[in-house]
Amino acid sequence: MKLINNSMHLLLCLALLLSALNTYGQKPAEIQNTSLTLDNNQLVITYDLANTKSGEKYYIWVEIKDKEGNKLEPKYLSGQVGNDIIGGKNLIIVWDYTREDFEVDAKINVQVKARLLLKAYPSYGSVLFSSVVFPGWGLSKIDNKKTYLLMGAAGYGSIAASYVFYSKSRKTYDNYKDSDITSERDALYDEFTKQNNMSNVFAITAASIWAVNIIWTSVKYFNNKNKPLTYVQPKYSIGYTVDNYSKAPAIIFRYRF
Repeated sequence: MKLINNSMHLLLCLALLLSALNTYGQKPAEIQNTSLTLDNNQLVITYDLANTKSGEKYYIWVEIKDKEGNKLEPKYLSGQVGNDIIGGKNLIIVWDYTREDFEVDAKINVQVKARLLLKAYPSYGSVLFSSVVFPGWGLSKIDNKKTYLLMGAAGYGSIAASYVFYSKSRKTYDNYKDSDITSERDALYDEFTKQNNMSNVFAITAASIWAVNIIWTSVKYFNNKNKPLTYVQPKYSIGYTVDNYSKAPAIIFRYRF
């Protein structure tokens, strides 16, 4: 792929996205002090991620449009882009546009965008331990859905039911051994068998819930590990851009209903 009119005065228009990243009253994080340079047929984007708090992590991505407003999908981005980016100055993204399978026009619009992640992706050890302690807990850490915790309720409920039937079966068996009446002994033994079988059914159910939960958690963890994490979707955003034709700056305000 070649870049049309490959020179330092390419009309590369850099838009700054000033996103409302947190809905809890803090000053919105901002993409600031952005700059574009060409270096060895690579586009180097430098930016600051300001107004962030300690421990916060962000999902950073680059949105590129041609002069007609058509969105391009860059694949060869490296540097401080993607998940788990923390705030700071002089952050760098490198776009190796020569490797793309589309042609880049001289007039393109580049936007650096950021979204606050609700949480950093948990470690596998933490997720697995949570799943062993309480089925569904590890899945809820991955997807942030509390409905998975119903698995734990079902698992511990099965353990409790198994114990109740086991206790009853022991008492019934003791009565069976103490009885001297044949008809009573037969009835007690039948009752003991039913209670013991129910205890085994609930025990197997509990074990199955734990096993399915651990396998499901492991598969989901590794399938989702490299995907963008859940983020806060702001209702509004304020941005700055440069019009490709008039070359005049413009402020963008968007509100999502």
